[in-house]
Amino acid sequence: MTSPVVPGDPRGWDDLTSALRALRAHAGSPSFAQLVQRVERVRAARGVPPGERRPGRVTVYDVFRDGRARLDVELVVDVVRALGGDEDDVRAWRAAHAAVAGRAADAR
Repeated sequence: MTSPVVPGDPRGWDDLTSALRALRAHAGSPSFAQLVQRVERVRAARGVPPGERRPGRVTVYDVFRDGRARLDVELVVDVVRALGGDEDDVRAWRAAHAAVAGRAADAR
């Protein structure tokens, strides 16, 4: 089922992190420790090698923080999946990330 929280047309990284915070709230505001565990399970299901599955708690926390100069798209979509997003959601988040990354590159 597609999440009701998908990024519309984010103008920058802060819009994307704001949408991620809304998605987290919609998913019941799991703790960052819980999100780390969920991301680890998502990555295991994708076949990521064991030593690369578990992100740091600060890394997961930072994906929700404003003031970012960039975001790792794979971490973003792993978090989206960990918050219950389906493949339609993942496509929407990838597109939103690409739009922001493109704007950031154009601004340089």
